[in-house]
Amino acid sequence: MKMSPEMMLDKLKSRSSRRTQKTLDAIYEVCKSQLEAGATNFSYSHVAKVGKDHGVPSKQSLHNKSGELYRVLIDAFAETVREKSSNRRSEDWIERIDNPSQKLLTRKMEVELKEAKKVIDELKTPSSEIYVYDNAGSSGEDKETLTHVERKALEYITSLTFKRKWGFTENEFGEYVDEKGGVIFRSGTLDAIRKALRVL
Repeated sequence: MKMSPEMMLDKLKSRSSRRTQKTLDAIYEVCKSQLEAGATNFSYSHVAKVGKDHGVPSKQSLHNKSGELYRVLIDAFAETVREKSSNRRSEDWIERIDNPSQKLLTRKMEVELKEAKKVIDELKTPSSEIYVYDNAGSSGEDKETLTHVERKALEYITSLTFKRKWGFTENEFGEYVDEKGGVIFRSGTLDAIRKALRVL
């Protein structure tokens, strides 16, 4: 699962010296302010320029080997901007559909896909402990299992009904692709869902 800038900051600080932690905090605050202001330029040179009076290293220092952790943190903000931009482009594309019925159907599909991905992301959360057990050895009362709603959601995603409804096909790599060849679920996703349904 992709880390947010805040999560990335915590991870980087956990393995850094106090001096490096202070610099990471400075970079984080500058980038956060830029993000909240609607900025989209998170190049190393721009961040260095904007943060030169706030404890951010110079452009050259960021590019040096010693600046690797700083670049990783800046990249986390850049990725956040790219995702927001991608979401806006997706929404704009749907809005340009002239046929009202087709537009409504596409919106509904978008919501269903977001819900499906949300369930998948929850299954991949690193902090979750997933236990595999057999019913003969333990009742499993204290173990984490899928709720009825979660199970139904995952079963629907892997069903023929879902695939036919949206015109998806499963290619040779085990990916779900749409009619234009765009990848909806990457290789391994469907296998992971089916495995979860078997063991949870």
